Amino acid sequence: MAAEPSLPAAAPPRILVVEDESIVVRDICQQLTDLGFAPVADTRTGEEAVELAQTLRPDLVLMDIQLAGEMDGITAARTIRERLHLPVVFLTAFAGRETLERAREAEPFGYIIKPFAEQDLRTVVEMALYKHRTEVRLRESEARLRAITDSAQDAIVMIDARGRVTFWNPAAGSIFGFGADEVLGREVHVLLADAPPREAPGQTLAEVLRTGADRAGGRTLELPARRKDGTRIEISLSLSPASHQGEHQTVAVIRDITRQKQTEAKMRLQSAALEAADSSVVITDRRGNIEWVNPAFCRVTGYTREEAIGQNPRVLKSGFHRADFYRAMWRTVTAGRSWQGEFINRRKDGSLFTESVTITPVHDGHGDIAHFIAIKHDISALKQSLADLKSAHTELAAKNLALDKALLEAKAAAEAKSAFLAMMSHELRTPMNGVIGMASLLRETAPLTEEQRDFIETINASGNTLLALINDVLDYSKIESNHLELDHVPFDLRRCLEETLETVAVRAREKHLDLALEIDPAVPAAVVGDPVRLRQVLTNLEGNAVKFTERGEVVVEVGAAPAGKGQVRLHFRVRDTGIGIPPEKRERLFKAFSQVDVSTTRLYGGTGLGLVISQRLIGLMGGEIKVDSIPGQGSVFHFEITVPTTAEIEPIDPDRLTRELDGRVVLIVDDNATNRRIFATHLQQAGCTVETADSAAAALDGLRRPDWPDLIITDMLMPGMDGLDFVLHVRALEKAANIAPATPVIMISSGGYQPSDPRVARVQLAAALSKPVRQMQLYETAARACHGHAPRHPRVAPKPAPVPPPPLSATLPRRILLAEDNLVNRKLALAMLGRLGYGVDTVENGVEAVAACRAQNYDLIFMDVQMPEMDGLTATRQIRTLPGPPPWIIAMTANALEGDREVCLAAGMNDYLPKPVRLDDLRRVLAQSQRPPTSCADAGVDGLSSSAFAPNSETPPA
Repeated sequence: MAAEPSLPAAAPPRILVVEDESIVVRDICQQLTDLGFAPVADTRTGEEAVELAQTLRPDLVLMDIQLAGEMDGITAARTIRERLHLPVVFLTAFAGRETLERAREAEPFGYIIKPFAEQDLRTVVEMALYKHRTEVRLRESEARLRAITDSAQDAIVMIDARGRVTFWNPAAGSIFGFGADEVLGREVHVLLADAPPREAPGQTLAEVLRTGADRAGGRTLELPARRKDGTRIEISLSLSPASHQGEHQTVAVIRDITRQKQTEAKMRLQSAALEAADSSVVITDRRGNIEWVNPAFCRVTGYTREEAIGQNPRVLKSGFHRADFYRAMWRTVTAGRSWQGEFINRRKDGSLFTESVTITPVHDGHGDIAHFIAIKHDISALKQSLADLKSAHTELAAKNLALDKALLEAKAAAEAKSAFLAMMSHELRTPMNGVIGMASLLRETAPLTEEQRDFIETINASGNTLLALINDVLDYSKIESNHLELDHVPFDLRRCLEETLETVAVRAREKHLDLALEIDPAVPAAVVGDPVRLRQVLTNLEGNAVKFTERGEVVVEVGAAPAGKGQVRLHFRVRDTGIGIPPEKRERLFKAFSQVDVSTTRLYGGTGLGLVISQRLIGLMGGEIKVDSIPGQGSVFHFEITVPTTAEIEPIDPDRLTRELDGRVVLIVDDNATNRRIFATHLQQAGCTVETADSAAAALDGLRRPDWPDLIITDMLMPGMDGLDFVLHVRALEKAANIAPATPVIMISSGGYQPSDPRVARVQLAAALSKPVRQMQLYETAARACHGHAPRHPRVAPKPAPVPPPPLSATLPRRILLAEDNLVNRKLALAMLGRLGYGVDTVENGVEAVAACRAQNYDLIFMDVQMPEMDGLTATRQIRTLPGPPPWIIAMTANALEGDREVCLAAGMNDYLPKPVRLDDLRRVLAQSQRPPTSCADAGVDGLSSSAFAPNSETPPA
């Protein structure tokens, strides 16, 4: 029988001997060898002992305490223990207390006193080696434990009996945010939340620590805790008793369950939501058997939860779907995809209903399908509504076809109406232009008998009345069809207001009414807007005021307030002392073809369109006309509009008009011969050379030449080519012939011209006028168009000018002083007096007027009443005290209310001329001034004929 193989013999322990006496070293090494140990080296100094121990790594060091050199045995032993963790046994012949105390600091594994027996050496060495092996195993065990605690995901905390933390692993630092140095030695309550835990008494950490962890063994607590930053968290806590160095301790394994608690709360919320959902929710297993349904499923199907669980959803089948429908659905969901569709199902009671269904597979942790979730909506009512809607849609589609047809017919009718309006505007205004224009030309022929002049005035008045009716009807039709557009051009606001009063002044004088215009100083001289339409509204309101007032006054008041961004808010008031309007009948004012009552129509006439049109026009301007009235006392019509301001527009005086137009070549293009004749006659009287064409084509043929006209006046509506297309061709011819600057063009329209027409921006019109065109309106528009353009055909031989009649200054010379603070009014008065042949001195206030009269004598003074520094009344009183011949003083003022005339006369004035002033009014007061006053007192009152103030008085002969 073969012998068993023997295990290899263990290597003898290797020992380093440190001794400074050679004989002792030799004896120790021999003894070690005899005892079965292996002395690997010996040395006599502590320094060499450290180096050899680091190099040889012996199992044990025998170290003499007393060594030669700087490092004794105790220091060398301490160095070896700290650096290499090797066991050291001290050799010493001294065993004094002090030496032993020093030696103990090096943590030796034993002592042996020299001299010693061999058995003593064996005992000490073996005990030291045993203790070292035990220490190594303990250190390895602690390293393994440290590795376990350091790598643990849960916090591991050890707490002593006094509740202080004695151990703290890294996971605890991650959970609570504290470093070990911040927690060790502190009470564990620093980790607990302030709020009381949810557990019953006896379940809290503090309770366990107080009563002993052994009572909580095997249990897990859940309680709130607090991180270093104050954040509250939820933790689970497992406690176990432990003993360390004979002291009772508690080991706490802590896990952060905050997210788990949040997830549980969310799941509870979701579960509650599913329970409360209006939609049916069904959860089945992977085979499709029902595991859970919510209350909505029970309400919709009629099955209880107990009846549904365990069933297959096919219990709801109605038979309306084919088998392949269900197979396709099942293939989709078992393949891991969601399916959406509609089912017609049957309730428990047999009734049918329609559901919109979404089925979604749910996978387990291995990716396999574990469940199916079906979300179902009862859409029976929606299906019925869709069916009803489809039926209604079909019916609506049929009606829409009918409406489309009606809309096309209405659009065609609207286009036909628009074309008809343009045609009627043209056909009515054109002959009216002829009637009024020829009447104005006939008035200028001489000599005329009084009877002929009366006939002409009757024709003119009747023509204007008919024109007003035509304008009202056509404007109303345009407004109703949304074809009326507003212009936005700069214009002189004061002049516009004065022109409206000129229109009604004759009728006011006939009825002996005081007519006044009061303009607030804040009102700007010029604004941007539509002057024609604003004039139309004001003339309408003023005309109505004069029409319905038999005695008293009609006053137009205009105020202004800043509106920001270069705009001003204008407030217009037309006040009268007429018959008034009863409250119950005011609503009829702004209705078409309606007046307050039938008797009003019979007594005053009219179509009832004026106020309707005015209201609509002000509405287009952004305002609204309102009325305040007391029956028998009068009415106030007022409105507000916001307009941009612009630089003051300098008025053009009559002399400048003729200078600007004299020698100009003007081309008139109009298919109406009467219009051509009227325009040609007016312009020839202003010194123009006139060419005419009866069509756009004829005019274009005439323009294919080098000598172009200075101004083109064209009608808008002409056969073959309208005015805008004609001007587009003109611009093309100018570009081809390099004619610059572009020829100014005035468009004359009786219909068909719209400022919004895209062609307007391309043709660059100088102006656009509506027929009939007044002579002065034509002159002023033509002069403005030609201003800044040098005549293209200077006169070679000027034609002999007609000998004008001698000016009034030739037969009635007067030295005149004008006192007026308003620049525009001053320019206007100078122009009018200049036309009568007078040179005039001017001052701007009463102080300057008195100073001028002290410096020299004047025959006549036109005195404004309201002026800065000194008003006209005070200035008149002071002038009457001056020596020398008293001048004839005429009040020229906008104060035209009742009593203003008497105030002026009482101050010493001789005559009274209310604004707006006309040329005939100036002639009258100048002729009246040829009777010199006998005294200042007589000049103030008795020296003035009352006939001079009668609105319908005849002008005395010069």
